[in-house]
Parts: sequence; structure tokens; C-alpha cells
Amino acid sequence: MMPTDSPHRGGPYELDPAQYGWTLPDGWSLWADTPDGIPTELRGRYVIDGIDVTFTAQPRWITNGPLSVALDITPFDTESAERALDSDGITLQVLRSVPLGEARRVITEWGDRIRERFYPELLPPPIPAHVTNEYDYAVTAMAYVQLTHMGERRPLQAMAEAAGINRETMSARLRRARQLGLLITYGAGKPGGELTDKAVALLNPTNDTDERN
Repeated sequence: MMPTDSPHRGGPYELDPAQYGWTLPDGWSLWADTPDGIPTELRGRYVIDGIDVTFTAQPRWITNGPLSVALDITPFDTESAERALDSDGITLQVLRSVPLGEARRVITEWGDRIRERFYPELLPPPIPAHVTNEYDYAVTAMAYVQLTHMGERRPLQAMAEAAGINRETMSARLRRARQLGLLITYGAGKPGGELTDKAVALLNPTNDTDERN
């Protein structure tokens, strides 16, 4: 396998998802640090008004969103060049058109698949039946974010059933997660939310400090 053009000498290397029996969504690809390595990066490429938009995610980092979003006005063909020039470069309209929601859904789904197959030690722990520390609340918040990004219409009920508790108790735990600075929600009556940097740090096993105690 030959390396593709990359700013990193000797890699990364694009992998063929078919070798794992996978078919990624259009525009998405798997990458590894070495030709025979396992997936370390998930990329998605979209073209908006002639501008190349690339999302990058790393399955080893527990997050449901991209770690980087790159917009490149460099034309790849004549049609793209004409469209880019007509749009006057990267505009506010282009930024608003960046499909971040779709990218997050792909990263959530395929990040879990990659971790399950290649990094089982990084799989999210089950929703705790009892919460005793900030780590437990971070796990609860992560489950909520994942479910809503996957389109679950009744995330609280699904989480409550998984943990063996009632819906009201689960709702109270999410409120506490917000109070602890682990979860940002979109407001009353609006499902979904985002993990804070504090929550991601607690959940990421590469942390030097054991935050669970």
C-alpha cells in the first residue's frame, strides 16, 4: 500500500475499509500511522461551493465530534475553482453550510465501531446504576449526548431503563452533571447537548491524573 499525499512524512496511510467488511459513508475514509497499522484516524471530505471541507476525528480520543475542521479554497478541478471564485472565498454562508451535524453522527457511529473492534479498552462504560463521583456523572452525560446525536427520541427513558432506575432519577442526574460543569444542554424542551472539556478529560483514559477517585 502506497502512502497518499500528506504533510506527515511516511504517513498517515489510507486504509481500505473493505478489509474489515465495512462500507463507510460517501466521502469518509480510514487512516493509519503505518501501512499495516490499525485505524487511528477517521476523515470526512465534503465540497461546499467549490471549497473543500475536511473533518478529522481520532477514535482513540473519546469524543463524538471532530477534533479538527479544515476549509481549503485550493481548487481540485476547474469546476471547483470556478465555484470557489464565484463565492468570493470562504464566506459566512459557506461556514453555515458546513455539515457539522452529519459529521458528528458519522463520527459517533463509526468511532464506536472502530473502538469496539480495535480499542475495546476505550469503549464507553455502561451507564452506572449508582453515581458516587464526577466520573460517574460524566459517563451519564456522555450516554445522553451519544443517544441524542444518534437520533434517540426518548433518551432519558432509554438511559433509565439501561441503568435500572426511573426517568425522574435519571433527569436529576443530568441536572447534577450540568451543575458540575460536565454537560451543556440546549435549553428547556430541547434535546441534546455537548460534553464540556472537563467531562472529556475525565473520560479520556490518557489522563495522567486518576479523576475517578
